[in-house]
Amino acid sequence: MGRPEFTHSNTGSTLAPTERFYFLVLPGFSAIELSAGVDILSAANQATNSDRFAWQVISGAEEPVISSSGLKFNVDALLPETRSRESIVICAPTEGLEQLSNHLVQWLRKAYRFGTRIYALGGATPILAKIGLLQRQKISTHWRFLPLFSEQFPHIQAFDTIFEDGQPVVTCSGRSATLELFHSIVAKKCGDAIAQMVADQLLCSSLRRSTDRQIKSNLYRFGTRNSKLAHALRIMEENIETVPQTKKIAEEVGISTRQLERLFQRYLKTTPRNHMTDLRLQRSRLLLQQTDWDVVDVAIAVGFCSTGHFSRVYKNKFGVSPHVDRGGMF
Repeated sequence: MGRPEFTHSNTGSTLAPTERFYFLVLPGFSAIELSAGVDILSAANQATNSDRFAWQVISGAEEPVISSSGLKFNVDALLPETRSRESIVICAPTEGLEQLSNHLVQWLRKAYRFGTRIYALGGATPILAKIGLLQRQKISTHWRFLPLFSEQFPHIQAFDTIFEDGQPVVTCSGRSATLELFHSIVAKKCGDAIAQMVADQLLCSSLRRSTDRQIKSNLYRFGTRNSKLAHALRIMEENIETVPQTKKIAEEVGISTRQLERLFQRYLKTTPRNHMTDLRLQRSRLLLQQTDWDVVDVAIAVGFCSTGHFSRVYKNKFGVSPHVDRGGMF
């Protein structure tokens, strides 16, 4: 596949040391994450006319690893011994992988203790949280799993950013956001000029910043940039569990309740109350489909006091009861 093997040579002291990356691929991973990382490192080597970066694709088993799209990837090696100047890039599925093997968990924990840099892409972030490798730090996770992550790991600050450069674990939302992550790595190691050459080579003319949100805001979706509406939407998104009243939201925004209602009707074709209910139902659906929580626990988590009322509005919204949507029984 054109991946350079690791070699050790006695080069002159004027040359920058080779940065080594181990791409750990887990069954069901996104192929775009592996390709994006490797392509940027390869382009950086071409731009610097050197072996500035080296990489291997590794796994816990010798068999080819199948990606989410069904492509089979041969691995270069099994789990190697790592050093502090090396990096592990974990490519994991966004869902469906319940746990890692004990051998793999111990290997990751050992690398973590020895100071190996770990990059968690996409579904790798909750995996690291479960095995205790994410402490009280800011992390990035895919927007679709942000509500679940926040519920499961309340001590960890989770955001729907492109990536979060933490220590010693860097977290990234994965998929195409891997481009931005590795572009930033090249910029740090080789400088902005080389990073720009890499971006031009790969036709990446509009790379996002690490703090950008993964998807367009509601304002872009609704075709408006009204600051008052933006403020109101942000309040709602950040307070789903407490369900603030329309009057309170209007007061925080600095307009009257009637003015707030007019804004929602003009741009969203709905009322503030209905929009808030929709946000809560969307959050509840994620929790139902991604956890084994009881319906009553999900209802409480999104601000419903009555399970019966929650079930009725849920069925009106999605056409099925919350029990059926989760695949459970009445």
